[in-house]
Amino acid sequence: WPYPVTGKSGQSVVGPDGIKLDQLVMQSPTGGVGTRDGQLIQDGKDAPLIPDLNVTDADLPIDKLLLHSIRSEPRQAVADLTPQGRVTGRATITRPDPAEDTQWRVFADVVNGVIPPYGGDFRLAAVTGRFDLGNRGLTLRNLTGQRGDARLNINGAFDWGDGVDGYRLDIAGRNLRVEPALLDLLPPDQDERAALLALQETHRPAGRVDATLRWEKLAATGDELQDEPEPRTTYTLVVEPAEFGLDFKDDRLEFSNMTGRLTVRPDTIDIDQLRAAFSTGR
Repeated sequence: WPYPVTGKSGQSVVGPDGIKLDQLVMQSPTGGVGTRDGQLIQDGKDAPLIPDLNVTDADLPIDKLLLHSIRSEPRQAVADLTPQGRVTGRATITRPDPAEDTQWRVFADVVNGVIPPYGGDFRLAAVTGRFDLGNRGLTLRNLTGQRGDARLNINGAFDWGDGVDGYRLDIAGRNLRVEPALLDLLPPDQDERAALLALQETHRPAGRVDATLRWEKLAATGDELQDEPEPRTTYTLVVEPAEFGLDFKDDRLEFSNMTGRLTVRPDTIDIDQLRAAFSTGR
């Protein structure tokens, strides 16, 4: 696990068959702590050390040091969420096949986290949930948080093992307030974000909606390997409004008791059975 630590207490026993660790308390440069037990097995003088280690009682800050243990490209996708807070959990470091790379996995719970995606004004607080991190991928499991009366749930998987390099991120929100900060859930470099910002300034939309966003990086398959061999990033945004208002020309239009949905993709917007009540009818 590429996370630097220094031994503070405990016992290490060096013998002809390797090194045994007993309640070795470790600390990172940024204040992370954990207890390491297990052994580094060596079958002969010139043989490599084979780890069979467990880390327990881990308590780590979510910072650049922890994020750096994620492989470079997926690391940026996670870092874009700008997570903050602490994680607790355990880790394993093993090498089942001496001819293969060492395998490490971290099983952690997020404690009172904060996620302001892309460093914007949309700040998700009181985040809890679990993630599994290893040298083959990262899985986010039921991360939940709140912003005012709204609640968000995040699940996702980032894969980088066996030559695969892709990710899927699912964000589901209930009772979201339509506000300028909501656009901070989109990457700053997306063309759609600039267009939506222009609409925000012109029409000043407001209201309450439920929404789901799937953001994923897909590996090219079939004919795509010839036309577009590089993985492509895409998204699907589904919005189910409950109430909504906007400026239109010289009037303010207000809609309530809304049903139906909007589905937004990079090249299309689909409207499905969208109905609403307003001052002069439905």
